[in-house]
Amino acid sequence: MPTNQISFRTSQSFALGHPQIGPQATIVATATAQRDLMLGRYLVEEGGANPFLGGQLTAAAVNGASILTSNQPMSLWGLGANAVNAGNNFIGVPLINNGTFVTTIQLDAPAPFNTANGVVLCDPWDSSYGAVPPPDAMGSGSLSWGFGLGRVMNNAGGGAPFQLIATCIRDTVLGGFFIGSRDSGTRQVNTTAGILINSITINNTEMLANTLNATVVASAFQALAQDTDMKNLAAFVPQNSNVIVSGVNIGGASDIEAHFFCNALGT
Repeated sequence: MPTNQISFRTSQSFALGHPQIGPQATIVATATAQRDLMLGRYLVEEGGANPFLGGQLTAAAVNGASILTSNQPMSLWGLGANAVNAGNNFIGVPLINNGTFVTTIQLDAPAPFNTANGVVLCDPWDSSYGAVPPPDAMGSGSLSWGFGLGRVMNNAGGGAPFQLIATCIRDTVLGGFFIGSRDSGTRQVNTTAGILINSITINNTEMLANTLNATVVASAFQALAQDTDMKNLAAFVPQNSNVIVSGVNIGGASDIEAHFFCNALGT
């Protein structure tokens, strides 16, 4: 069911949250639905005694079924409420009444640590589709929301190369691309200043259209980039394939991390 195509909204179907947890280094949050839902956009807010430092989403599951499709975590920076993700960040998996959406976030903030609170924007399940199917009846292609690329810490900058590498754990379709960075010294998020991408490959097949000596500015894919319609890669990735994002950092020492949102198979 497409998001936000309902003619009216019934009770308890607008947004799904979880009890506040923390402050601590690892946040495991469980949100429990009070009616049948279609899960939409997932957003996270970090707060606490430390400034916003970010972290990694290491797990996300709908009623026990993972909706992550790589062996690397996703970036918290690309999941913030101010991130311009539009329809790219859309879970698109139904959740039955009393079902759970469970996430695990590893925060970077040191003691006394921070908190991280998530919310899923929802639609009510359309009963004309019948009963809500369990995750194992939907097929793995429907359980594709995020493809993490992990992170590179303390890249020296000044033209230093970097690579982000992840392996696909089941067939998926890569959608919207996000990349972000922060100053390795101050640990303050600096969007993507000085980060240049020179290659994005899937199983050694190049996705960029430029010549080998050219680069693409990573700022086109950072959290606040306004163009959302054409950042959807829409490329099929078979199970066990490697996805590699390579580039150079002409700025200062930086931590660099990225992820893709996924499209449902067949779209």
